[in-house]
Amino acid sequence: MKFSLIYLVGIFIWCPIQAQQGMQSIRGEIKDKESEQILSFVSVGLYKDTSLVQSAQSDSYGRFELKEILPGRYILKTFLTGYKSALMNDVIVNSGRETILTVWMYEEPMHLTEVVVNARTRSNAINEMVLTGGKVFSVEETDRYAGSRGDPARMAACFAGTQSTDDSRNDIVIRGNSPLGVLYRIQDVDIPNPNHFAIPGTTGGAISILNNKMFSSSDFIIGAFPAEYGNCNSGVFDIKLRNGNNEHHEGTVQFGFLGTELSLEGPLSKKASATYLVTYRYSTLRLFEALKIKIGTDAIPNYQDASFKFNFPLSDGSNLALFGIGGTSKIDIILSTFSAPSEELYGENNKDQYFGSSMGMLGAAYTKSYRSGSLVKATLSYLTSAVWEKNFVIYRNMEYKVDSLVRHLGYDILSGKTALALNLQKKWNARNVMKLGMHVDQMHHDLIDSIYRQSNGTFLNRINANQNTILVQAYTQWKHKLNNALEFNAGVHLQYFSLNKQSVIEPRFSFRWSLDKLHAWSGGIGLLSQMQPYYLYFSKSENANGVYEEQNRNLGFSKSLNSTLAYDYSITDNLRGRIELYYIKLYEIPIDKLNPAFQSYSVLNEGADFGRFFPGKLNNAGTGYNYGVECTLDKSFSSGYYYLFTSSLYQSRYKGNDGVLRNTSFNGNFTLNGLFGKEFSVSERHNKIFSVGAKISYAGGHRYSPPDVKASKKNEELVIIDSLRNSLQFRNYFRLDIKLGFKMNSKKVTHEFGIDLVNILNTKNILTLVYAPDPRISDDNPLKVENQLGFLPLFYYKLDFTLKRN
Repeated sequence: MKFSLIYLVGIFIWCPIQAQQGMQSIRGEIKDKESEQILSFVSVGLYKDTSLVQSAQSDSYGRFELKEILPGRYILKTFLTGYKSALMNDVIVNSGRETILTVWMYEEPMHLTEVVVNARTRSNAINEMVLTGGKVFSVEETDRYAGSRGDPARMAACFAGTQSTDDSRNDIVIRGNSPLGVLYRIQDVDIPNPNHFAIPGTTGGAISILNNKMFSSSDFIIGAFPAEYGNCNSGVFDIKLRNGNNEHHEGTVQFGFLGTELSLEGPLSKKASATYLVTYRYSTLRLFEALKIKIGTDAIPNYQDASFKFNFPLSDGSNLALFGIGGTSKIDIILSTFSAPSEELYGENNKDQYFGSSMGMLGAAYTKSYRSGSLVKATLSYLTSAVWEKNFVIYRNMEYKVDSLVRHLGYDILSGKTALALNLQKKWNARNVMKLGMHVDQMHHDLIDSIYRQSNGTFLNRINANQNTILVQAYTQWKHKLNNALEFNAGVHLQYFSLNKQSVIEPRFSFRWSLDKLHAWSGGIGLLSQMQPYYLYFSKSENANGVYEEQNRNLGFSKSLNSTLAYDYSITDNLRGRIELYYIKLYEIPIDKLNPAFQSYSVLNEGADFGRFFPGKLNNAGTGYNYGVECTLDKSFSSGYYYLFTSSLYQSRYKGNDGVLRNTSFNGNFTLNGLFGKEFSVSERHNKIFSVGAKISYAGGHRYSPPDVKASKKNEELVIIDSLRNSLQFRNYFRLDIKLGFKMNSKKVTHEFGIDLVNILNTKNILTLVYAPDPRISDDNPLKVENQLGFLPLFYYKLDFTLKRN
């Protein structure tokens, strides 16, 4: 902390000396939202509040440029006869890099009075088939919100219906569903867990591998899923990668607590408009260790990640993009050297743990738009993920000295996937758009897992599989506009899994009815299904004859019927209110049918911690339901400030094999979030901006199960009373985050630095119970309460710069 404060003070002193006035350009292209055809001769206006700053018109290629714009925040409007005018709030101009935009416009089915449509007030998404339940998020939003740390998942936890489960991870609970139900998609390809320190069977981790500097505006969807999305039950992050600057070379250097990184972009060929964009990040904590700077733990997380996109417009109007994302992480938590109990930032305090994970993706995407209104997209990619761990139980004497280290667990989970995504979209006219496609994933799993059995002193091989499988998904959907006010989307999704020949057909329907410019109703209903975590299909359990064998290969998909109804009120161009009701019926959920000690077990309770789960033989006989109401009041950034208030009241219940209706592990009952941000101009001449932001979170506490202390001591791990699963609840969760920032635009350079004060009040929020014995105390209760993260200051300094300009 001392180091970071000295660094920030140095920046404050240095910046004024370097300050010079800088200007920048806004460039972009304008396209039809439903066919991606370019739109020529569109009128473009740039406004500062209500004052027109500059105007332009798109050329025959749909391109426009606004030159010599002072840094700041602006509003951009576009106008074209026969199309709904587009309005983009919060267009940010910095002197260190050009602002490059893609503006989407909707064709009106009837040439009636002009209606201004704002992406926020529409409650719409980048995907034109999303009519409700979607939220567009930008790079700036992932950086803006206090506590978000540039992570789309942590940012999404601010929205109504979503919440985080663990301050040290970015898993999110959506409408009471397990985080297992979240899908990440990049460039039309479903990807494995995109996080450092990822655990098999989860969708979260400690730090995201995805670098937000690669993002274009993307979608977060939590209800009324269009038919193109499958193999998920709760939410979708549909992330688009942006192209690099096609005229100038630009870069960013960032140094912060969570990573030291570099990004570069620019033209490969100005004549052909080919571009590159590359990023690299390395663990700053590892650098601190090399510099002998103490950070409060000897368990130093070591991670790095990189990403790239090369974009090649082709002579026939098509486009080819090559892209890749990858990261690796490793941590050794060695507690056997400690002479007294210690609260490490990570891990269990009775084990030495050695853990690592990696994830990678390489792909090629081809896109062709035809003047007839057809759009063809094809993406071929290869993805890989790996997780490995070994740990040793520490046995100590009464003086806390190590008696022995006993190997407890070891596993290597390797998976690869070749994925082909084909999508065809046809805009027949202003009223009708059809979309169909197929996704084929050829997967290979090489899995091995063993655990020590204390009862007989041998190792039990829980998984030993080398298997190829195929997942096929196909869909078709039709969006029809009855008139300027009412539109609907109807479709069907098909899914087939080759391992056990399971298949399912999922109908989907959604609608949006705009009563006028201010009021709108929307809703949807649809079936969803999802595979189980892949290692579960190959896990071994004891059969009736006492032999361990694979018993879960024939598990079917978990299924849900999702329904939602929402009302939107656009109070002003910048202020929107929303109320949404939902009901989710969960069925064919895997539960344990045989083991009498797990009669309350359900997969619905899994997926939000650093552990894996190994139940016995499962079958798809479980059920559950979630329902709730969500409220949002969202003021987009204007007049120098923004705010977002969300609330959720909900129930999340399930039944295991014993037929008892229980709370799921994620049934907190309520969530309240409040965000606020304000910018202050320190010097108009140098365009120095000081910003302050805050986030307040208040939510129901985690559910937990009463422990069986005697059984826990015998098994040397937490054992719960099965019949009372999730019958108790920890005290409510409260956290206040503050973010302070300073930005200065000088000639060709933008300096930005700040500090994110996470849990500034150091509130002791309870996470869970853990098995943590202290051998020095003879009657010690080995079960202890483990708290969430305390106060955590996260600083960063970012430098945006232009390497070369015409």
